Amino acid sequence: MSSPTSQSVPISHLKTVPSRSAASRSQANRTFSGKRAATRHRLMDACGAIIVRGGFEAVSMTSVAEEAGITRQTVYRYFPNSREVVRATLMRGGRELLEGQLLVFSEDGDPRELLVEAVMSALRLIENNSLLRTAWASRDYPQAMLRSTFDPAFASRGIRGLGPIALRLGWNERETREAFEVIARTVMSFLTIPPSPSLSEAELRDVLHRRFLPAVGA
Repeated sequence: MSSPTSQSVPISHLKTVPSRSAASRSQANRTFSGKRAATRHRLMDACGAIIVRGGFEAVSMTSVAEEAGITRQTVYRYFPNSREVVRATLMRGGRELLEGQLLVFSEDGDPRELLVEAVMSALRLIENNSLLRTAWASRDYPQAMLRSTFDPAFASRGIRGLGPIALRLGWNERETREAFEVIARTVMSFLTIPPSPSLSEAELRDVLHRRFLPAVGA
């Protein structure tokens, strides 16, 4: 005769904990990822506000934490140091700049006029964006940020976005890549050495037609 402790318990009497479905786990992961992304953007917003108010030298892990209203330890969970916070903040601004140009590239119309408008829209965006305006005007602007414009991922996105214009102008892959670099360098040159204040928008457009379009091969 078996002892009470050796008797098996019917499965029907076992208390089971219902497992979470794959959809439930996926939703939880998305929620967690969304919160992380929101916190990361919050830190970049704080970094941008500090740069506009006090310049690059005012950015530290402590100042970012205080501006964002969170602990310094939390900042370190997202960025290893203040330079990386600055880099991510400016790269986000650069992506906004690029996306604005890509919207112009996708419009209908004369491709030559769209190329000129892409440069003009970039200049207007920077003028109206306090962070980018401060960054470009500052002597402390890190040179690494200038090179980030030609980061492979950045350039690849820009070259793909230039596709509709390249198709209409008959550019091959090499010509499209070269054109994107000329566009980026043109924007940066105007920002580094701004055009004469006496130039009207119409006159600046005329300069771009005469000097920029031949350089880009349009």
